[in-house]
Amino acid sequence: MKFYIASKFEKSENVKEVQQRLTEEGHQIIVDWTQQKISLTTPKRDRADKYVDEDLEGAMECDVFF
Repeated sequence: MKFYIASKFEKSENVKEVQQRLTEEGHQIIVDWTQQKISLTTPKRDRADKYVDEDLEGAMECDVFF
């Protein structure tokens, strides 16, 4: 099963725990937004656009959306 977990950034540690449990069971993370890095050299708007595109694609391609 391919999954995507949406949550507030403040709850990213909880999301990581759930992701770990699911991957240990053999499931696949479509997009792991908890690993998205902040780059000081990339303009804020460009980063936001990139992350939005990745997240939307992940949400549309997953089998299960949490």
